Amino acid sequence: MIQKSISETRPNLNEQCAEDSRYLVEYYLNEMKHNATQTMSENDLTIICLDFIAATINSVNSIIEFCLMYLILHPEVQNKLHSELDEVLGSRKIHLTNDKHRLLYLQAVINETIRINTIAPMTATHRCTQHTDFLGYRIPKDTLIFVSIWSLLYDPTVFPEPHQFNPDRFISVDTKEQEKQTMFLPFGTGKRICPGDQLTKQILLVYLSTLLQSYSVHRVSEDPLPDTRAQAGFVNSPKPFRVILRERT
Repeated sequence: MIQKSISETRPNLNEQCAEDSRYLVEYYLNEMKHNATQTMSENDLTIICLDFIAATINSVNSIIEFCLMYLILHPEVQNKLHSELDEVLGSRKIHLTNDKHRLLYLQAVINETIRINTIAPMTATHRCTQHTDFLGYRIPKDTLIFVSIWSLLYDPTVFPEPHQFNPDRFISVDTKEQEKQTMFLPFGTGKRICPGDQLTKQILLVYLSTLLQSYSVHRVSEDPLPDTRAQAGFVNSPKPFRVILRERT
């Protein structure tokens, strides 16, 4: 699939700079064409695209499962979400460009799901490039550093009652709003941010809006309540649980 995209894009490259490209494959091929760098290849482009897909699929699967779990545990959140979808979308499908900024509560539910069950509790490895003094600590050059995303997203000074599932924390405006946005880094930050960051968020909006427009989710009455503690893997995921999907009328 990726190689087909490369083959179809290659003959249609524009003569302008790479910044005028419309999407990643075109950007990369334009950069190769105009800069003639020895460090870029179509094989590397294929691997980069595979990384995007792998990171996105694993993250999306786990986040959707966690989201359904919390909608079961908090039916009032699901009711509020259904009301927003009915008001903004009605029976039509989501148009990301026009609708994503109007689906504030859906985005809040997604953010809170990602916050309370951090998919990747630690960032990728970073390296200190020079001797650094930080908060009274001396960090030698070339020290490997891991940032605890979990500790940021559970900081009670930024996210009060962090163990409580509360999507409203992402739509209420208060004096800590800027700090909250600064500390909400579920995919990391900087040059080493997860490459699937934006793609994951867009897919979640499409999948969850489409699913919840047509269905409501319910727990199986004879089953125990789902366990919200994550199980570790390539990314964190929920322990197995069952749901009932009921068609909305």
